[in-house]
Amino acid sequence: MKKNFAFIAIASLLIVFIGCSQPSDSKTSSNEVLSKLLIGKEIAMATKAELGKNLLNAIHTKGTAGAVDFCNTRAIPLTDSMAIVKNAKVSRLSDQPRNPNNIATESFLTQIKTFKAQLSADKELKGNTIEHEGKNYQCYPIVTNGMCIQCHGKKGTDIAPETLKVIEEKYPNDQATGYTENQLRGIWVIEMD
Repeated sequence: MKKNFAFIAIASLLIVFIGCSQPSDSKTSSNEVLSKLLIGKEIAMATKAELGKNLLNAIHTKGTAGAVDFCNTRAIPLTDSMAIVKNAKVSRLSDQPRNPNNIATESFLTQIKTFKAQLSADKELKGNTIEHEGKNYQCYPIVTNGMCIQCHGKKGTDIAPETLKVIEEKYPNDQATGYTENQLRGIWVIEMD
């Protein structure tokens, strides 16, 4: 009887110990990752909406060429102000940047390649968490639409000559042209504490 009691007690402790250790931690980690992805997406979409609204206003009031000036002087400060409001670091990175400050490093280039492959395979693009230099970042695709093509499309056909002239003046090392609609232009990168 004592042996059965001791066996049951040890078995019960093992079950409790095993049940409370690894699976619970991985479940919490999965929930944390999912939660950060959802929060990160909200931050990226709010920033996109704010930039889009201001860019559209610049296009309507100053024309597409005038909107290039808006992007040159206001896009990064506007992104930074949204980051402050949302208590996160918000960046836009690309493998073909217009602004050299937006060039993607190796870890982020890998994510860009992944999104491009998913887009060509007609797969749904979802956010992803990556680790870079010991930190976790949430990444979300930036896909071109008709408005983007006015400044990021093909030279000579999509981009008006006066717009191209301003792009070349403001961004002498521009790599961000030649796109068509529904292509990956870059990624939103969100870093949260």
